[in-house]
Amino acid sequence: TNRFDVNAGFVKYDLASDKDATGQLFAMLLPMLLMIFLFSGCTSVAPESLKKVILTGDSYANFYGCEYIENIVLPESVTTINIDFCSSLKSIHLSKNVTNFVHSNGLLSLEEITVDANNRNYSAINGVLYNKSGTVLYHYPSAKADPILIIPNGVTGVHDYFNNCKNLLEIIIPASVSDMYHINAPSLTKITVLNGNENYRSINGNLYSADGKVLISCAKGKTEVILAHGVTTIDRAAFSNSSITTIVIPDTVTNIRTGAFSNCENLTSVYISSEVANIDFNAFTNCKNATIYCEASSCPTSWNGSWSSGCKEIIWGYIKE
Repeated sequence: TNRFDVNAGFVKYDLASDKDATGQLFAMLLPMLLMIFLFSGCTSVAPESLKKVILTGDSYANFYGCEYIENIVLPESVTTINIDFCSSLKSIHLSKNVTNFVHSNGLLSLEEITVDANNRNYSAINGVLYNKSGTVLYHYPSAKADPILIIPNGVTGVHDYFNNCKNLLEIIIPASVSDMYHINAPSLTKITVLNGNENYRSINGNLYSADGKVLISCAKGKTEVILAHGVTTIDRAAFSNSSITTIVIPDTVTNIRTGAFSNCENLTSVYISSEVANIDFNAFTNCKNATIYCEASSCPTSWNGSWSSGCKEIIWGYIKE
């Protein structure tokens, strides 16, 4: 039996029937169930009714798989917003009290982010999300139409991978940037680092460490990349998901890091010098069309056992003419 105090303020309890107990439980759960219905997997709701959503109340807003939502306006009560796989979302406005904006790679149609001028944590410059002081770039909308991103001088951190930013062809990095991730924009053909940057440099349109020894990120839209003379390390995910068709690893390279060439579907031939001492886990994973030609006569013990999983073929003892 279930006991519910349906006479608040009285010492004695009433013995509630199963029907009464079920009704009270449902009444408590109804608001939560309604929110889940409205904003989780919104494909089940009529598209026209969800193109624009204006929330009221609550400090937490969660949108998951809301296929038809195009615009979101948040009330001042919201402090945290989580958005995942809302493929039609075009714009979002962060109200003044938002302190935590969590997003996924599924915002394929996002063109613009705007922020209330009184927000103490975030700001927006030309539709791009930054921290309040404008020194850290947080999110570049995937469907933003501009082909060139000129990162403002004074920005020190670029904390976005630019996933699915198909319109982006060139990124210009100022001297002030000292911390950034590898760049995944699929159509990117040129990365430019301005003079005076002490941490990075660009060589042939690709991103390197300032001394030119570490290739951090190639421009993923390039079909051919010639590695700079003197490069010793190809960094994590430097070529992942890129458009390259062939690559020659010169004898200056000694390290190829995890996922450096992962998921390069257009890659057909790779030539690896015998001077390469270390290849990390999944460095060439899922390069399903790639034949890898290695100068070494057999797999060196210093190479990870899963360095080439998913590749078409490996040929040992190959000497390139």
